[in-house]
Amino acid sequence: MFKVAITDDNRQYAEMVGAYLQSKEDIEVVGYAEDGFSCIDLVRSEKPDILLLDMMMKHMDGIAVLDRIQRMSPRPKVIILSGMTSDYMVERAMLKGAMDYLVKPFDLECLYERIVDIGRSGYGYGIYQQANDDTIMAAEPRAAYQSVKMGRQEPRRKPLEVVVTELMHEMGIPAHVKGYQYLRDAILRVLADENLTGNITKELYPKVAAKYDTSPDRVERAIRHAIELAWVRGNVDLMTEYFGYTINLQKGKPTNAEFIAMVSDRIRLNY
Repeated sequence: MFKVAITDDNRQYAEMVGAYLQSKEDIEVVGYAEDGFSCIDLVRSEKPDILLLDMMMKHMDGIAVLDRIQRMSPRPKVIILSGMTSDYMVERAMLKGAMDYLVKPFDLECLYERIVDIGRSGYGYGIYQQANDDTIMAAEPRAAYQSVKMGRQEPRRKPLEVVVTELMHEMGIPAHVKGYQYLRDAILRVLADENLTGNITKELYPKVAAKYDTSPDRVERAIRHAIELAWVRGNVDLMTEYFGYTINLQKGKPTNAEFIAMVSDRIRLNY
């Protein structure tokens, strides 16, 4: 009997997967989590054999969860279930200890087979993606990672989600504060629709608030708090590089709108 825990920010989707797995005689679904913090608590309390882990979640993303799990004992085997098909994210997840990476939508029976195989053998299998003709394509990522290390592949272009996340980490914005998630989401939305820079209060905040089931005012305050923390404890050189020519770093911080607009413009130009 394999104990399985499921973490996904879409609870309805997680319960659908859980219901299918629970119908199998050798699977016991021991709990669900919708964000990174809850996932860590679930792993500690239930000690699952297998953790099904989403990559993009509130409070703490899948990479951060994998970092925490590496330090746990006992440590569950991790299968990533994600809509992200980026080679870069797959590499990071596998190098952080994930044993399999399934791209949504996937065949539930394929997931069950992977759980059983990994649970019995302890070996990972690779990247599985549902093709348009309903066949399952598989790749072996670990060989690809060795090729990257040996310099036999061209460098890959990072997806915008990764670019924004890494920049926020470099700036020193704490990942555990609510404003971190709100700010990342806001920047990604502005990158997708430049017109939102002129409608921060009326359009951008309500869109972010709707995703996280909160109010636009709370989104605004949380983003402000995250920016202030970065200004006090963050990377001063990077802040100077981004804002030093337009904002007096000693006298004041950029407004939320200035921060989002300037970071988005810089990323857009570099990308």
